[in-house]
Amino acid sequence: GRTVDPFAVSVANKTCGEADFLWASDLEKELQYTPAFVINTGFLTRAEDRHRIENGILSQFVFSEDSPALIAVVRVGGLLKGDIQELVLYAPGGERLVGKTKDPSPSQYADYTWLIGKKRPTSGWKNGLYRAEYRVLRDGIEIASATFSTMR
Repeated sequence: GRTVDPFAVSVANKTCGEADFLWASDLEKELQYTPAFVINTGFLTRAEDRHRIENGILSQFVFSEDSPALIAVVRVGGLLKGDIQELVLYAPGGERLVGKTKDPSPSQYADYTWLIGKKRPTSGWKNGLYRAEYRVLRDGIEIASATFSTMR
């Protein structure tokens, strides 16, 4: 037999271009290339390594008045060279706690994890809704986004 790319059956090996579609025509739309996409989001109270984030530490998040920090976490897939990411964390009432726009991506990433956060204020965390907003821009157009929140 011969090795084929199931998404590009009629294209010569290791080349790019238009190709015949192997799957049923009604699946073509569902199987099309997806530009950057959000894998998961969440919050932490201290920095964690990527392995722990990938393996579920976000589901154990507990936010109290004494939490040492509030850290917004985003895992995204499909970034290409030049993509720009933005992540902003807001306090109750809409006050911007921290935000960052990353420099254009230096290369493509199948899976990228980004954390931004704020240390606990001396007075403790206010009660209310804390919200994070994330987006990816490609050639100035938003191609992926997520808004996520937690209560204190």
